[in-house]
Amino acid sequence: MRKFQHYDFAFQLHIQLLDTKPAIWRRVLVPVDYTFGQLHQVIQQLFAWHNTHLHTFQLAVLVDNGMDILTFEPILQDFGPIVDDALDENLCLLKDYLKIGHHMQYHYDFGDDWIHEILVEGQIIQLKKQKYPACIDGGNHHAFEDIGGVYGNQNTVDILMNPNHDQHKDLKAWLKDVYGAAKINKFDPTFFDAKKIKFSSFSS
Repeated sequence: MRKFQHYDFAFQLHIQLLDTKPAIWRRVLVPVDYTFGQLHQVIQQLFAWHNTHLHTFQLAVLVDNGMDILTFEPILQDFGPIVDDALDENLCLLKDYLKIGHHMQYHYDFGDDWIHEILVEGQIIQLKKQKYPACIDGGNHHAFEDIGGVYGNQNTVDILMNPNHDQHKDLKAWLKDVYGAAKINKFDPTFFDAKKIKFSSFSS
């Protein structure tokens, strides 16, 4: 009797931090049987966020009377949902909701309002020698957290790149405390190397 080959699949996602110039973006391969909660952990590491703020996913879907917005978030036992009728991101699998061509948004930090636009570019067969998730491309240095959002980050970059600015010394010292001296001393807003993204373990 002929055996059928079993394949594991991964989504190829393009994720861009909206309104950043030049655009901060990443391309990543994520197993289709990951939950939205695990995708949250992937995005946190892709963009060097600190996972200290609230977040949601929002996906527009077709329904009988038009469009509906599905919201995914962590449903915490001691707190109510951020959005009414939100789905628990830790119980919802990507493969049950996403299709090639879908767009959705990941909103992180409702103060700084970091909005990530996610495009499902494709679906591939996982290679046995490849570890997943895997960052395969991207552009530009990650934004800095707790800095005032997109415009605060741009102002921070401008000051870092201008040693003569009266706030340069103090800002650089603060960022060194948060991100490490080696990283800030070598800061280049256009630098990104996908090979340097090493994912830690993911909880389900």
